[in-house]
Amino acid sequence: MRELILDTETTHLESDGPGRIIEIGLVELEDRYRTGDEFQRYINPEVDVSESSLEVHGLDNAFLERFPVFRDIVQDLLEFMGTARLVIHNASFDMAFLNKELKLAGCESIPPDRVFDTLDFARQTLPGRNRHSLDALCRYYRVDTSGRSQHGALLDALLLSEVYLCLRRDSAGTGGMLQYLEENNLGNTPGEATGERPHPLPSLLTENEDIAHRRYVREQLGRDALWLASQG
Repeated sequence: MRELILDTETTHLESDGPGRIIEIGLVELEDRYRTGDEFQRYINPEVDVSESSLEVHGLDNAFLERFPVFRDIVQDLLEFMGTARLVIHNASFDMAFLNKELKLAGCESIPPDRVFDTLDFARQTLPGRNRHSLDALCRYYRVDTSGRSQHGALLDALLLSEVYLCLRRDSAGTGGMLQYLEENNLGNTPGEATGERPHPLPSLLTENEDIAHRRYVREQLGRDALWLASQG
C-alpha cells in the first residue's frame, strides 16, 4: 500500500481570507517502509506572510518571491500524489489550505476518505497522554529533532513518518514500544551509552512486512547484503 506523509507551511494560521500555502512536503511509504522518494516545493503565495506564521517557519516574502506560484507546480504535485492515501497530522488544517489551492488552480478537491489523520490516531492509540502534537509525539518516541530549529514542510513530514510508524506498531497489539523497553530495562536516555541487550527485541513486523522488507533490501542493496546474510 502506498501512503504519502504530507505537511504544509502557510502564510497564515487560517485558510480563510488570504491564507495560502508557501511550502509543501511529501514522504513516500510503501507497505509502511520509507522508499526514499520525496516531493518538496516552495511556493510564491502572492500575498504577504503574516507575522504569526513567520515566527513558525521563518519563510518571508523576500525568499518566496523567487519561486513559482501553486498553479505552476500543481501538475507535478498531482502526478507524485497519484491515488495514494495522504497521512497528515491535524489533517483539517492542511487539507483546508490544499483544497483551497486546488480549487484556485481549477483542480478537483481531495475527498476526506483519502486522508488519514495521525492526530486522531495518536489520541486513540495513546489515550493516557495529555498532548498529541507532533513535537510531543517526537519526544515520546525519542525521534531526533535536534536538526529542527523551525518548522519546515518536508522536515516535519519526515519526522511524522517516524512517529506514524511508531504509532502503527503501538496500535497493532504488540504493546507500547517505550513501555516494553522500559519494563525490560532496554531503553536508553539521551546521551546514554548503548550496551548489548541481554535479550533480543521481539520482531514488531507482520509476516507481510517482513517479506516486503527483505524484498526492499534485496532490490536496493543486492543479494549479498550483510543484513540478508545475518538472517540466514
